[in-house]
Amino acid sequence: HGKQVQGPVLFVANHVSWMDILLLYTQRAACFVAKAEIARWPLVGWLAARAGTIFHRRGNAGSLSTVMTVMVTRMRIGRAVAVFPEGGIEHEITGITTVRTFHARVFQCALDAQVPIQSVALTYCRGGCAWDGATFRQGESFIGNFLRLLGEPPLQAEVHFL
Repeated sequence: HGKQVQGPVLFVANHVSWMDILLLYTQRAACFVAKAEIARWPLVGWLAARAGTIFHRRGNAGSLSTVMTVMVTRMRIGRAVAVFPEGGIEHEITGITTVRTFHARVFQCALDAQVPIQSVALTYCRGGCAWDGATFRQGESFIGNFLRLLGEPPLQAEVHFL
């Protein structure tokens, strides 16, 4: 839904599930920023690296500086970069999804590269209604979430370019 910005852009999206990356990538081959731990995950890390993912060591100022430099470079050469400014996925055991604090420094990259910022809203629906069951449950591993979702009925996914 909506009109996607063409050319270099910083996509800023909400983060509901690991499926968000696949969902947004089907719309545009963007470089994603992800936590460094993902690089070590079997198969997933290899695929992420092949797709041009920029890995960040959370809590490391040197890593953040490097990530920001790489983001600017990629956008300056015409690439799209996608970030989830909440920095992760959170879903309470109560079923309430909360919005986390944005890591605002990533927005500076778009200013430095002189590219537009486009907000993207990702939603998963079941029976025409928003469904938050794709999120990680408290204490749930990636494999656990993956297997749980395989057992769920099909979902409808929506990408809204704002």
